[in-house]
Amino acid sequence: SLAIRQFLLANLYKPPSGNARKFRIPLDTLEKSLHSLGDFPFKQPQNRRFEKPALFVRGTKSHYIADDVIPTIGEFFPCFRLVDINAGHWLISEKPEAFRE
Repeated sequence: SLAIRQFLLANLYKPPSGNARKFRIPLDTLEKSLHSLGDFPFKQPQNRRFEKPALFVRGTKSHYIADDVIPTIGEFFPCFRLVDINAGHWLISEKPEAFRE
């Protein structure tokens, strides 16, 4: 998709020495972690609460932050704010202006 290509291209860079392009993101680490990327292993919010303001930005066309997990977010991040953007998972690439707002 165009959004994925834009994301990947935005993370390419040319190091000072050599002509080969490299990714800024650690692709090998991501590959090793793919099986658990959507996991949230924490079960006791009273032991792991973040009491400061936290901003969650979600694309409403993505399924990563579903409505049914919002109460769980509130247990771990009691001072959270949720902002919805009419975009998919790659909302930074799809709607950069809305994301910056």
